[in-house]
Amino acid sequence: MMLDAAAAEILVVDDTPANLKLLTELLTAHGYRVRPAATGELALRSAAAKRPDLALLDIRLPDVDGFEVCRRLKASRADSDIPIIFISALHDTTEKLEGFAAGGVDYITKPFAAEEVLARVQTHLELQRLRRDLEESNREMEARVRERTRALEETNRALRESEEKYRLLVENQTDLVVKVDAENRFLFVSPSYCQVFGKTEAELLGKNFMPLVHEEDRESTAQAMEDLFRPPYRDYHEQRALTQEGWRWFGWADKAILNQDHNVIAIIGVGRDITERKRIEEALRASEGKFRTVVQNAQAITFILDRKGVFLLSEGQGLARLGLSPSQVVGVSAFDLYKDYPSVVTSIRKALSGELTRVTNVLGDVVFDTVYSPYYDPDGQLSGIVGIAVDITERKRAEEELQRHREHLEERVAERTADLRQAMAQLIQTEKLAALGSLVAGVAHELNTPLGNARAVA
Repeated sequence: MMLDAAAAEILVVDDTPANLKLLTELLTAHGYRVRPAATGELALRSAAAKRPDLALLDIRLPDVDGFEVCRRLKASRADSDIPIIFISALHDTTEKLEGFAAGGVDYITKPFAAEEVLARVQTHLELQRLRRDLEESNREMEARVRERTRALEETNRALRESEEKYRLLVENQTDLVVKVDAENRFLFVSPSYCQVFGKTEAELLGKNFMPLVHEEDRESTAQAMEDLFRPPYRDYHEQRALTQEGWRWFGWADKAILNQDHNVIAIIGVGRDITERKRIEEALRASEGKFRTVVQNAQAITFILDRKGVFLLSEGQGLARLGLSPSQVVGVSAFDLYKDYPSVVTSIRKALSGELTRVTNVLGDVVFDTVYSPYYDPDGQLSGIVGIAVDITERKRAEEELQRHREHLEERVAERTADLRQAMAQLIQTEKLAALGSLVAGVAHELNTPLGNARAVA
C-alpha cells in the first residue's frame, strides 16, 4: 500500500504545547494528517482507537514516558509495526540505545530543523510502505507456494497412484513392454518379457535387443526402428525372436519419446506373441491357394457381384468357353455383359431382391446350370450375389443323344412288338388246325375199331 502525504496519518506526542503546535503545523502544511497528544496515556488511547501510520514521540512525558509508550505499542499486535521516531533534547547514547531497544526506528533531537523532521518522516513512511509491500508480496508468495505445494502434493499423489496402477498393469499383463534408448539398449523390461525370454532384468538392462531377433528379420526390424526417428514417430512391425520356447513371432507397436527439441530420447514398445496367428495365416494362404487353383481349373465359373451387379470376382475354365478372361469381367456390370441374355439378367435381379435362384442359361452354344445366391453383411443388409455356373453343355448333348436313342429304341420295340403279335396270331392259328386234325384222326380211329370187330364175327 502506498503511503503518501495525502494518505499518511501521523501521531505527534509532546507535552510542550509550543513543540506540539510547531510539529502539527509543519506536517499539516506538507499534506499530512496529524493527531496531536500531550500525554502518554492520551497517545495510547488515540492509537488504540485508530492506528496511525507513524508516531513522533517525545521521551519526557508527564505521566508515562516515551519508552513505555513505545513498548506498549510494540506489544500490541495491531500497532507493533508502527514506525516510532523519538523526539528528545538529550544527546545521551545510552538513552538512544534504550529507545532503539524499546522499538524506536529513529531519533530527532531538539531543537529540530523542519527539513530534518520532514526528511526522516518521509524516509520512514517510505520504508513502511516498502515493508508493507514486501509483506504483501510475501503473503501472496506464501499463498502461491501453499497453493503450488497443494497442487504438487495432489500431482504427486495422482502420480503415485498412476505409477502404482501402471506398475500393476505392467507386472500383470501378458503383453511385453520394453523401453530402449536411441541405440536400442534396454532401459526397462517388463516381468512378462523376462519370463518369455528366460532372462532376468539385470541380464537385459543396458543390452542391445537385436541379438534376440531372427537373422532374417533384423534388416526389417532395423528399418522399423529408423522409421521411429521421423514423423509420426510410431511404427508397427513383426519379427521372430528367440525365446526360451524357441523361435516365436511377435508383433511390436513402438512409439518414440521426444524431448523439447523434438529429438528421440527413448522408445516404448509393446509386443504380443502372434505365432498362432501367423500359423493360421499361413494355413489360410495355403487353403486360399488350393481353393483358387480349384476354382481357376474347374469347368465352371465362380463369381461374386456387388449390390449393383458389378463383378467383384469371376474365375474358372468356364469363362474361356465364352471367350472371356477374369480381367475382362471383374469391374464390369453383369447387366451390360449379359444384356443379350434375358434369363441371366432376370435371375440376377431376382437374387438382388433376396431370392435364391437356379436357372439353366443358354449362352450361344454353351449351356450353364447357374445358381444365384444373395449374401448379407453382419447387419443383415444385402451385399450382393455369390454364384456358380456349371458348364453342362456336354451333359445336355449326351442327354439329347440319349433321348434320340431312347426314341429310336422305342420305335424298334414298337415294330418288334407288332411283328411278334402277328407271328403269335399265325402260331395260334396253326396250333388250332393241328389240334383239329388230331381230334378228327382220333374219332376216326375210334369208329374204325368196332367196325373191324364186327366184320370178323360175321
